[in-house]
Amino acid sequence: MRISLVIALCSLLASCLKNTDSFDKGPKAEMVIINYVVNNASFEYAFANLNITSVPVPFGSATSLPGALYTKYAAGTHEIRFSSGNNSTNHLVSLIAGKKYSLFIYDTLRNSGVRKLLLQDEILPVDTIAKGRFLQFVPGNDSLTIVFTKSNDSLALDQPYIGNLAITGSIIDFTIQFPPGVYEVKLKRKSRLLYQASFILLPGKVYSFISKGLVNGTGLYKETLTLLQHN
Repeated sequence: MRISLVIALCSLLASCLKNTDSFDKGPKAEMVIINYVVNNASFEYAFANLNITSVPVPFGSATSLPGALYTKYAAGTHEIRFSSGNNSTNHLVSLIAGKKYSLFIYDTLRNSGVRKLLLQDEILPVDTIAKGRFLQFVPGNDSLTIVFTKSNDSLALDQPYIGNLAITGSIIDFTIQFPPGVYEVKLKRKSRLLYQASFILLPGKVYSFISKGLVNGTGLYKETLTLLQHN
């Protein structure tokens, strides 16, 4: 059984982020920032003109403090800067006090910067089931299919590249409901199997299944699946 992705991801959440205690002492929101930019770009981040990374954050990595996915930031509208080498781009983010957010930077680094997606994570756990969502960050025109199998029951979901979606709001809900247990999870492009592993999904927990990489990519950019646990 492969459940190593959860452990591997947690190791990526530990050392990139500086302590954010110097932010405003007022109302706070919580946010995680994840780099899915696919052209060899590692990034440093600044929030409200405060550098928040101690080292550049590589592809596929998230920033957080040890032991927690989310980090607290000052609520309100603030400028966030993504820097890679001589390239730098600024974006405004609006954070509501008491809410949780996932901020994804993705696609490719160009002179005009990177694409970003800020999602408000409505984490509403249910004691008796697990909940999840599927986010597809592999650039291209093909949809990818994720297949969940537990015993004799299967659920297949198709998702196009998130950069091709017209997302009108800031929320992609955790609408997939799972009876707790061990699931075989497959990621496919049409009939081609890209990834396969088993995961234990726990009652009351909320997850994001995230595809990343490049079509026919190798090494760091091989098409694969990451699991985030939000609570």
